Amino acid sequence: MQSPRALSLQQRAFCAACAASAAVWFLPWLQGMLAPLVVFNTIVHEGAHALAAVATGGSVRSIGIAGGTGNGVTLTQGGVWWIVVSAGYLGATALGVWMVGWVARPPQARRALWALCLLFAALTLLWVRGDALGWALAALWSVGLGLAARFLQGMAALFLVQFLGVQQCLQSVQSLLVLGGISAQGHTTNDAAILAEGTGVPALFWALLWTVLGFWALWIGFRRAAGVRSERS
Repeated sequence: MQSPRALSLQQRAFCAACAASAAVWFLPWLQGMLAPLVVFNTIVHEGAHALAAVATGGSVRSIGIAGGTGNGVTLTQGGVWWIVVSAGYLGATALGVWMVGWVARPPQARRALWALCLLFAALTLLWVRGDALGWALAALWSVGLGLAARFLQGMAALFLVQFLGVQQCLQSVQSLLVLGGISAQGHTTNDAAILAEGTGVPALFWALLWTVLGFWALWIGFRRAAGVRSERS
C-alpha cells in the first residue's frame, strides 16, 4: 500500500492562494482588497489590447484607467483589428492561467514578478493617461511588484504569484460572465459588440466563445497547479 505523496511546493502555494482568495471574496472585512485587484485585472486587460495592436503593426494612442471604478479603455490605431479586440479578455485570462499553472518554483516566481513589474511600468509610462487616480494605482502596482520581486524569497514569492494568478483568473471569468449578460441585453459599448459590428456575428456569440475558452483554460491551469496529470502511471 503506497503512502500518499507529500504536496509539492507549488501545490501548497496554490492551495494557500485559493484559500486566501476565497477569504478576500467572501469575508466582508477583507473585500476592500478587491478594488486594487480589479485595477490589476484592468491594467492587464487593457495592456493586452495595447500589446496586440503593437504586435500586429498598429499603434497605441492611450490607455485610460478609471481609478474609482476600475474600468478601462484603450485607444489604438491600425493593427489587425479583430486580434486587438479579442486580446483583452483572452489575454487577461491567459496571464492568470500561466501564473497559476506554469509558475511552479520560487525562482520562476521572482522572474514572473520582475516581468510583471516591467510590463506595468512600461504600460504606465508609455500609454496610461487621464484619470490621475488610475495612473497612480498603475504606478503603485509597478512599484509594489518590483519590491516583491526584490525582497520576497521562497514560498512567499511563489504564494504571491499564485495568489495574483488565482485572483486574475477569477476576475477574468467574472468579467466574461458580465460581458455575456450585457451582450444578451444588447449593450453596444464593449469588446464583443465591437467585434460583432465588424463581423456581422452577434456579440453574444463572441462573449460565449470567449467565456468557453476562458473556462477551458482555467480548468487546464488549475488542474496543473493542483498536480493533476492526465498521463497514466
